[in-house]
Amino acid sequence: MTRKEIFQKVLKTVRDCIPDLDISEMTEQTVISETGMNSMAFLMIICQLEANLDIQIPESEWPTLLTIGDVVSSIESKQQAS
Repeated sequence: MTRKEIFQKVLKTVRDCIPDLDISEMTEQTVISETGMNSMAFLMIICQLEANLDIQIPESEWPTLLTIGDVVSSIESKQQAS
């Protein structure tokens, strides 16, 4: 999966988990904490991405996922490792 495809998958998962959140202007530079997304929603998105993409993002890595691009990079590295 290309980085662009991963980004699109992340946005789709955000939209599916939080339908009221406007993703139209989200980019890889979007800071997650500035979107209005709370920590429970963030965890739900991470868990959904793990299930959909058959990857594991260690809990110890979660605090480093500050932007949408950080999430994309994490997924990209997990897919390259498998």
